[in-house]
Amino acid sequence: MTTEIEVINRLKDTMLRLLFDRDINVNELAQQTGVSRATVQRIVHGNLLVRDKSLQPIADFFKITLEQLKGNEPIFGLSDYKNELAKEIGVQRVPLLNWDAIEEWCNPSHTHASVSSDIAFVIAESPVSDDAFAAKIIDSAMEPVFSKGCRAIFDPEKTPKDRSYVLVKLATEKLPIFRQLILNGENKLLKPLSPDLAQYGVQPLSTHDTMLASLVEVKLQFNE
Repeated sequence: MTTEIEVINRLKDTMLRLLFDRDINVNELAQQTGVSRATVQRIVHGNLLVRDKSLQPIADFFKITLEQLKGNEPIFGLSDYKNELAKEIGVQRVPLLNWDAIEEWCNPSHTHASVSSDIAFVIAESPVSDDAFAAKIIDSAMEPVFSKGCRAIFDPEKTPKDRSYVLVKLATEKLPIFRQLILNGENKLLKPLSPDLAQYGVQPLSTHDTMLASLVEVKLQFNE
């Protein structure tokens, strides 16, 4: 059974591809179709389900059916969209990485100009660098604020501040950890948010540990 998230994502992907293929942006599409700019923005951001009566003018403009617009039927000859267009309309695709691939991605010597075509992507609505990426939170250390399984977008180019949420590779751990950064004078401390880990308190960041990236935004997922 198709979930609500899958329906939203299919529509979002088709809309972005159409905008790229026809060389039109969100403002122009809203003006041409009479659909509000806010509604068009919500579609390309993947924020909500949109009623057919709002989608029909868009389908008519692109000369396709509602089912094609929703991604349920193919649109032959339609090209894929690129990050350049996504940036132009106010969003950007970032790759969804496995947790064990994060450290390599954040390595300054690692080149990731070309990303595998079969990798999943997440739409970032906040301004991010080309090095930004998404990852699914794999534990409950930051609950209840950040639930296990939610998709978080991180940017290695974003400078962390006091109380920022960061990804850190500890010298003693195999995988990066997600924590809140506490700056106390010259000391850098890592704090889990989960009440279950409160007994362990904060953990000092040593010179052997590496700050990988700062949190930019979180994508809540439903029906998963």
